Formats: sequence, structure tokens, C-alpha cells
Amino acid sequence: MSYATLAGVKARLKITDATDDAVLDPIVKAADAWVMGRVGLDIGPSSDTMRVYDGDGTDTLFVPGGIRSAPSLVETRASTGDSWTTLTATILLRPKAWEVPPGSPHTSLVLASGTWPCGPDTVRVTSSAFGWSAPPPDLVDVAETLAVRAWNARLTGQRDVLGSDALGNPMVSRFVSTRDLDTCDRYRWANSDFGYV
Repeated sequence: MSYATLAGVKARLKITDATDDAVLDPIVKAADAWVMGRVGLDIGPSSDTMRVYDGDGTDTLFVPGGIRSAPSLVETRASTGDSWTTLTATILLRPKAWEVPPGSPHTSLVLASGTWPCGPDTVRVTSSAFGWSAPPPDLVDVAETLAVRAWNARLTGQRDVLGSDALGNPMVSRFVSTRDLDTCDRYRWANSDFGYV
């Protein structure tokens, strides 16, 4: 998923031709990569159809990046290396549909009775709905704003140059506002300390 797009950044810059696309596109991709790195996870929409999670022995399984609808299949195993068994228990999506902002995914799967097996790689979820339905608008804003700032710095002769690297290339300060850092960190915090394959 891309947060910043060439078309979106060009619209912000009021650029209507393709003259500078070859120079602007890498800037857009770098801004997009920065947001992805800061968030720490591609939050979707995802092309994944299967993910493996670590169960923690509770009734709640956190789903990093989220899931938009009930999974088509959930399998569990007692420990890594064991065979998978189809789970037949009732699974609830949380937060409830009316508690989730439009476009946001559910963040956990809750067993109506019982607990998830405890251990690494003990829960396998199959779904065609991992992640957000579309890139969150606030992350798109952060990525596109970063690309616009980098483009404008380039056009002004790199006036925010801090110095040069060992090869003589200019080192440009990449100002990211506290607001933009906080926006990325909200998504990073929501997905911290949980891994998936």
C-alpha cells in the first residue's frame, strides 16, 4: 500500500505536467517509505490471505494491522511444529462494528469461550480482509506533506542543507513536525510488540 502517491503530491504542488516526474517520483517513494518505517507495519489494505500469530493463553488475539471482517478460517495448534486443527468456537470481532471508525479495521479476535493456545505460531488466520480498507487519510497527509517539503527544499537550492556526506552529496534536514510524528506513532503504538508472518 502507498500512503503518498505521485498524483497526490503533484496535486498538492499544483503540477499538471509530467516534466519533473522522474525526479519527483523517488522523493514520493522515499516519503512513503519513511512513513512505512515509522509506523513499522503495512496497515493495508493487504494482499495477505493468511497470517500466523502467537497465542498468549487469553481469550483475545491481537491482529496487527487489523481485520475488516470475520476470517474465513481459523486454525490452532498446541505448539510450533504440531498439525493445524480447525477452530470451531465462536469468534467475535472487537471492537464491535459500531465502535470502529469508518474504514478502520477490527483489532482483535475474541473467543466466546476458551482461550487461544499459548506460544509462538499457534494461531493461523485465513482472510481476504486484513488491514484498512484504504490508506488512513492522516497517514496519507503525513507522507504527502513530507514529499512536498522535500520537493520544495530541492527547488530552493537545498537551503536547509546541513553539510555534505563523504561523497560530497548535500545532507538535507528532513523536518517532520511533532504532529506528524505523533500521527505515525499512534499507528505504531497500536501495532507494537506483536509480530506476524
